[in-house]
Amino acid sequence: MDDLNSAPSTQEETPQPPQIPQTQSVRHKPLFFLLLLIVPLIVGLSIWMYNNVTADKPLQRVLASDPRNAPIKEHARYDGWLDVHTLVFDVDDVTGEASRMDVLRTFLEYAEAMKDRRFKTVILACRGNRKFQMDGAYFQQLGIEFSTQNPMYTIRTLPINVTAMDGSHPYEEYEGGIFGVLSKELEQFGDFSDRWYGKDLLLEPEEVK
Repeated sequence: MDDLNSAPSTQEETPQPPQIPQTQSVRHKPLFFLLLLIVPLIVGLSIWMYNNVTADKPLQRVLASDPRNAPIKEHARYDGWLDVHTLVFDVDDVTGEASRMDVLRTFLEYAEAMKDRRFKTVILACRGNRKFQMDGAYFQQLGIEFSTQNPMYTIRTLPINVTAMDGSHPYEEYEGGIFGVLSKELEQFGDFSDRWYGKDLLLEPEEVK
């Protein structure tokens, strides 16, 4: 039996905050943020793959168009994920009877195939190792003039239009008698070819005629 004489309790219960039911949007927040990370990654990867296909496909057509190119393995790509202003021309292998002139011909034919595209820089690489770079406007000029320009003129002048990756100019323009200058320019082109890919691929020195 309750004690009728006892004083009523003065202690009040602490009020509890109302319970907010967990909504579906709150539960899906982690998924939403995950999508924010994944979707841009997928879009960027798709753009990168598309860009590199557009860079390499014309080169593969060039290589497949001439049986002399069978011993030559090359690929082209853009530099970086979204950088379509820097083009990388990469020599992967040169075997069999292919000569340095054959490699140059494939490069010039590729320049012709890309003559409607403007690049800031074109990098010359071998098996992923960057060796030289040239101005994109000069690369475009090579493509535009390919069908009309004397190949010997291109051989003589190409080295002086490239720079090392540190920006230095390893080759110089010669002056003097035509025969003496021509000999030095051909020697310079041979050195350029060897430094670009010949030494990496262990190719024998080759006289340019």
